[in-house]
Amino acid sequence: MKFWNTTNLFSAVFTVVIFALYSPNAEAQIENLNDVYSFYGTGTPYTNYFATNRGLGHLTAPVRSVINPNPKNPASYTALTLTAFDVGVDFDGYQVNGSNTSGNTSDFGISYISLAFPLNEKWGAGFGINPFSKVNYNLNSTSNTNEDIGLERSLFRGSGGMSQIRFGTGYKVKNLSLGANFSYLFGTNENEIFEIYEDLAAPDLNIFNIGDLSPSPAVKKSFSSLLQGFGWDFGAQYQKQLGKARNMWTIGATASLVSNLNSKEYSIWDRGIYQESESATQFSALDDDPIFLTDTISIPITFPSTYTLGFAIADSNQTKWMAGLDLKYSTWANYEKNGIGVPEYQNSFGISIGASITPDRFKLKSFWSRVEYRFGLYYDNGHLNILDNNINQYGLTFGMGIPLSFKTYNKLNLSFDAGQKGTVKSDLISQNYFKATMGMTFNSKWFVKRRYD
Repeated sequence: MKFWNTTNLFSAVFTVVIFALYSPNAEAQIENLNDVYSFYGTGTPYTNYFATNRGLGHLTAPVRSVINPNPKNPASYTALTLTAFDVGVDFDGYQVNGSNTSGNTSDFGISYISLAFPLNEKWGAGFGINPFSKVNYNLNSTSNTNEDIGLERSLFRGSGGMSQIRFGTGYKVKNLSLGANFSYLFGTNENEIFEIYEDLAAPDLNIFNIGDLSPSPAVKKSFSSLLQGFGWDFGAQYQKQLGKARNMWTIGATASLVSNLNSKEYSIWDRGIYQESESATQFSALDDDPIFLTDTISIPITFPSTYTLGFAIADSNQTKWMAGLDLKYSTWANYEKNGIGVPEYQNSFGISIGASITPDRFKLKSFWSRVEYRFGLYYDNGHLNILDNNINQYGLTFGMGIPLSFKTYNKLNLSFDAGQKGTVKSDLISQNYFKATMGMTFNSKWFVKRRYD
């Protein structure tokens, strides 16, 4: 049965994944990850690398393939000779360490959905959807500044994030390819602050039944944001064969720009009673009407730009081996919300190094010889500086492109990423993490006129 080469496969998988992405339980996939650094700005940027790029140490700018799309550089659309449908899922395991505490947590969810295709020998295009940022934190602080009130505990909670829908195209003129992605960004962030007065007596309302701890008077401050805006990714790649071995050299560059990002926000403050146990929390308002309510206002956000320059060298046929380097710079110090910056934000610099090797993709008798093996490493000094500490990130990666059939280019792409983010200095948080990405690439011929029926 010639199932792998039919468009029915694309339709079936695409429908299933879209349903999973937007099912009512989709948000539950990330609720168990407490990312304290997503407290700042619009949240933690989501590193939605394709499985192929993640296995290469997050290498993107110079990567080109005839079957594996690389939307991070839209100029690479011109390399495609077959239509490629890609879907990926991430599993992240974290060991969270602090100066006085540690624990384990995990995260699972859709990483990307993409469809890319050649329109002719010089022109390619693609579109897709992926997470753009995530917010999920739970923080505590205590103070005792008023003797009449006593101990005051502040509990900060946040959830939400943004997604990205992307449309792009690329065109090739001789050895130079140019491309652009247009993106629509959207999402919601929910932030809550509980001011809990644990030394004050709470009214006996007989409404709490979750634990042994006594309920306390509290004020709940809720802040809701509806985020939307537009972005552009511009890319270029120049390829040329050089030297006696005629190795293929590629220079790639990208610029990612977000414009017109806007946040529609309102806030509600309620006076009530708060109680918590090890497994649950509960807040009940004392009044039907909030003590404070704002109208919805529109707030502009100036988002940072990211620039990447990369170099790669491969064998003359680009089928056996490849090695490359990326340099990345992001202008996070320019981030502003309603004209006000985030003091903890700084410009960041990163480097990625990656390589791949395929022993012999035509060797019928040895399956493992036809597997593409990918290796890489990366470092980023981090866009956050808290108490004079860079929240940097570094790691090692490994990946495999496993052919699903000798007669097709369909692949199971696996990547494994082990690294560390943050520091325990100044009572901050360090995360040791392991990320596994599973991507499926299905190839077929589209937009090709049939010669025979």
